[in-house]
Amino acid sequence: MLFTFDASMTLQSFLDANKQLFEQTLLAEAEEIRSDIRHILQKGQIDLLYSAQQVLAYTCEGEQERLRAFADQEGKAWAVDTIDLSFQLEWVHALRRTAWIFIEAYETRKGVTEAISFFRQEREINDCLDLFLNTFVSSYTAYKEALLQEQEALIETLSAPIIPVHASVSILPVTGNMEAQRMTTLKDHVLQAVGEQKLRVLIMDLSGVEYLSPALVEMFNGIINGISLMGCKPIMTGIRPKLAVELTASSTAWNSNVQTIGTLQQALQEYLHEY
Repeated sequence: MLFTFDASMTLQSFLDANKQLFEQTLLAEAEEIRSDIRHILQKGQIDLLYSAQQVLAYTCEGEQERLRAFADQEGKAWAVDTIDLSFQLEWVHALRRTAWIFIEAYETRKGVTEAISFFRQEREINDCLDLFLNTFVSSYTAYKEALLQEQEALIETLSAPIIPVHASVSILPVTGNMEAQRMTTLKDHVLQAVGEQKLRVLIMDLSGVEYLSPALVEMFNGIINGISLMGCKPIMTGIRPKLAVELTASSTAWNSNVQTIGTLQQALQEYLHEY
């Protein structure tokens, strides 16, 4: 390789003077992920070469706090752009190999051959690159986990929509398989909606529920109690014959605060006329 070099250069100024050669070497060292690199560069949302230069600049200057902040920033950006984490691992390994090619070239031209100096610098360089990689991975995974939690919360909310049909009357269609965690989420969602919407009547339609264990009936009774304490009348509709048989055979019964009506249509006719 034909390096640009001057005896007065620092390692960083040497890298700056050989920027184009550095980029060419880095891309060659990342041969295994070349197609991914091409795709990312074409999209233009992540500047891989700028990112690599910043990492190495902070590393050469020993700017660990700035390196950590940059890694955190990049981790979120890559997570938003849905770039696979395995690609970043390969990219950092390519950057590490390239860095040592240029460090060797610089030190050789400076005439530095002492082993102690070399290994001290090797440790410092690798520690900084490891710091970047670890912080990047932590930031990336934290963002993804937070995004997943938001999506799960949204799904849970959408799975129990409270539909207003009047200023003070709403419907809660309860569908699908019920389990303890979903029932807990349902309780929080319902009580918050009753308070915010100042509901006087909440019609809970169970036509989409085939089975409720005694433990889940108890949890449902807790929801009914909460609704009643907030001054809202709970109405239950759509109980299927199979579910009715199971409930009558069980020692657990519906809370006495709830009124049951055969169908949702019948409940709407009664309570929309009343309110």
